[in-house]
Amino acid sequence: MYLNLNIFLLFIGLSHVLGVFMTDKIEKHSVGKMFQSLGAEQKQPDSKKEELLEEVKPEDLTKKEFKEEASQQARKFDNVILGKSAQQLGEISVPQMQSKQRAIERVSTGVESFDELIEGGFEKGSVVLLVGAPGTGKTIFALQFMHYGIVAKKEPGIYITFEEDRESLYKHALVFGWDFQALEQKNLFRVLEYRPHQVEKLMKEGGGPIKDAINEIGAKRLVVDSITSYALLFHDEYVKRQSILEFFDLLHKWETTTIVISETPADVHLTKADSLGFLSDAIIALYYKKEGGKSTRVHCCEILKMRGTKHTNKVLAMGFEETGLKVYPDVEIF
Repeated sequence: MYLNLNIFLLFIGLSHVLGVFMTDKIEKHSVGKMFQSLGAEQKQPDSKKEELLEEVKPEDLTKKEFKEEASQQARKFDNVILGKSAQQLGEISVPQMQSKQRAIERVSTGVESFDELIEGGFEKGSVVLLVGAPGTGKTIFALQFMHYGIVAKKEPGIYITFEEDRESLYKHALVFGWDFQALEQKNLFRVLEYRPHQVEKLMKEGGGPIKDAINEIGAKRLVVDSITSYALLFHDEYVKRQSILEFFDLLHKWETTTIVISETPADVHLTKADSLGFLSDAIIALYYKKEGGKSTRVHCCEILKMRGTKHTNKVLAMGFEETGLKVYPDVEIF
């Protein structure tokens, strides 16, 4: 009986000393140092346990004192842990937590001074609608996006064309020093040409040949030139809308960052309920207009829509330089 009582007193003594030790540690250090993250466990080293065992002297305290001290230290330990944890949680605001969850990975366009207007680039995996009349620079913009991705970012790309052939694309690209033929030979780039009689088969196969090409070269960027030409292949309005919806669905499933070119005026895409503007993640409009009462025309661009992105609302000047398109953020048009 006496032996059992001594064992019980020794156990209470150990609980008291361990409680004091843990409380002292918590008061001296932040919760961040004791825990790598909330909920993480921090085990005491064996050496510390041995030191505590050597310091325990249960005969110096009565049984009642042991019980009272142990109870107080346990309550103090719980209060400190809960208080510190709540304080740490309070330091992380809800908007900050949501912001981290919504972090968007960006894909650079390669167009000089343009990325800074859209928080660093297009959202990865997004479908961007590039609209404008003939001669506004849509094809050059798309080719620049493609070439920069392959050369600077090691992101292979595929160019789907419904009207312009491979030789014509290569010819226009060489003006700016972009050798797509060399990139194609390295299996980093591919041009896919489709004609009217091939489109229906393409859709029935779920875009199979395109998906196969994406997998073969590991494509990360895609250009469709142009959706207007694609739409003209259909005579029935209902069939056309359904085919375009299916096509955009495929574009999102392929998980490439895609530019879709359209000759349809920008206002149509913004106001018409069944337009491509409602299917795309972003809309960029390119213009070639006269500035005020001047007789000369200027190239310019406008970002009409870009989901999850803070962007400029200005119509900005754009120029054709030796190495490609360049946007002038400080030159506002109109």
